[in-house]
Amino acid sequence: MRTRWIVVLAAGLAACASGGDARVGAPGALSRRGEAALAEGRADEAKALFLQAAASEDPPFWAWIGLGRVATTVGDDALFDRSVAEAMRLAPADSPAASDALGKTFLAAARRLRPPDRRQAALALSYFQRVAKQAPETPALRYHTGLAAWAAGDEELALAALEADRLRRPDDGATLRALLDLYRSRGDRRSVART
Repeated sequence: MRTRWIVVLAAGLAACASGGDARVGAPGALSRRGEAALAEGRADEAKALFLQAAASEDPPFWAWIGLGRVATTVGDDALFDRSVAEAMRLAPADSPAASDALGKTFLAAARRLRPPDRRQAALALSYFQRVAKQAPETPALRYHTGLAAWAAGDEELALAALEADRLRRPDDGATLRALLDLYRSRGDRRSVART
C-alpha cells in the first residue's frame, strides 16, 4: 500500500510540476531521477539525488519537495521538517503548483501515521483550499481535499469533496475507494450499496 501511495504521489507531483510556474520551475534532471528512484522504492538513492538537486537546481523547490517525501517514506521527522521548511520558504504564496505540491507532501506525512496526524492533515487541507481559490480545475484537487479533510477529522467536508470529485471523475478508482471507505466508517450502508 505504501509503495502504491508513493507512486501515485510521485505521478501527481510530476503532473502538477508540469503546470509551468516559472517561479518554482520544473523538476530538474536530478529531481526527476530522484522521483524515479523513490517510485521504485530506492529511498536512499532518491535522498542522495534530491540532496544533489537541492544544491544545484535553481530554484530547488522540487528537490526539497522530493526530500520531504523521502523523509515521509523512511520516517525521518528531522529531514521532513527541514525539507518542508525550505520548500515553504521557496514557494510563492500565489503559486497553485507549489501549494498543491506542499499539500500533497503534508497529506502523505499525515497518512503515514495511524491514526493520521491531524496537524499535518490540517496543513495539507489549508494548501488545498488555497489551490481551490487559485486554480479550481487542478487535477484531483477535490480528491486530495477530501483525503486531507477526513484525516483532519472533518468528515462532512471530506464527504462533500469526495462526492464532488466522484461526479467530475466517475471512473477514478482511488476516489471510489476513498468514498466507500468513508461511507463505511460512518456506517452508511445505504450509500455503500448505491455506489
